[in-house]
Amino acid sequence: MLSTKPSIAHISPRKDSATPWFFLSLLGFVAVWELLPRIGLISPRLVPPPTEVLARLLGDFKSGQLLWHLRSSAAEFAIGYLTAALVGVPLGLLLGTIPWLDAAISPYLISLYAMPSQAWFPLLIIWFGIGATSRIILIGLFVLFTVVLNARAGVRSVDPSLRKVGYVFGATPLETLLKITLPSAIPYVVVGLRLAVGRGIIGVFLAEMVGTFQGIGFYVFRAGTDFQLDRVFAGLIVLLGPSLLV
Repeated sequence: MLSTKPSIAHISPRKDSATPWFFLSLLGFVAVWELLPRIGLISPRLVPPPTEVLARLLGDFKSGQLLWHLRSSAAEFAIGYLTAALVGVPLGLLLGTIPWLDAAISPYLISLYAMPSQAWFPLLIIWFGIGATSRIILIGLFVLFTVVLNARAGVRSVDPSLRKVGYVFGATPLETLLKITLPSAIPYVVVGLRLAVGRGIIGVFLAEMVGTFQGIGFYVFRAGTDFQLDRVFAGLIVLLGPSLLV
């Protein structure tokens, strides 16, 4: 039985000492943003001050309009993200563990990752129609490649000497996987899942700009066509929120 516990690389958490600086910089940015339109250096019609954006944001929340769009986007994001994560993490671990499978599949994954995922959208509309299915698949594609490649990198980062130590101590392949490979790969998997949130939000926005009348992407796009820039900025703030939280 394997009795040693190999050390693994850990993700450095966000330092608490950096939090005050973040809020100070945010406060300064908002203050400058508020000041410039007020004193006429930039047109408030093009860049509305944050107080007007906040008023629009709260008004659309109270009216239920923004919540209606957010429910649609959140449901599509959740299905696409979770499906891609459930497929991507095991696939990445397999690619990192099985060399011949990695050699056969990884070049295609890397090439597809380099290609803009939104290029698939016309095909998805033709194949699955203009509806939630095509949008969910597009969101999943934005998430999938990030998750797979990070999980694969985590397995490939395992120090070979740790596997040798496990072999010397009589570790079975399953014990090697559970006690050496997975603990070393988990930080990479977590980073991949965090990065995939931002990628998924991009997918949500792009998928909802065409072929639908609901969702935060449609909310922003429609506001832009109507030249309601306070509503555009309100939608952008909503899109920015999840990325800041993770």
